[in-house]
Amino acid sequence: MQNPSGIRADYVLSSGALSFKVQSHEDYVQKMLEAMMSISTRGVAVNFLSSYVDYEFEKNFHLSPEKAFTMGCRLTRYVAIRHDYPLYEFTMYLYHNS
Repeated sequence: MQNPSGIRADYVLSSGALSFKVQSHEDYVQKMLEAMMSISTRGVAVNFLSSYVDYEFEKNFHLSPEKAFTMGCRLTRYVAIRHDYPLYEFTMYLYHNS
């Protein structure tokens, strides 16, 4: 995806912005990841509500870390996921190779 805005940043961060369900949510997440990577020069960090939970609210979107990893690998081979902190969420980091 191209960066039509012309905005550039070393890192692009997203915290909680992808937690509410929208139509075709997984497609939306993939497009957002592409947009964030097109703006960043070094990398992206984005957190999601995990699918590994005791309950889910209908309005929330819970993504599996495995699915997120697959989505990230479509954009870069430099992907890391932190699912080891005491909230029902995880953070994925995508890096450019340079």
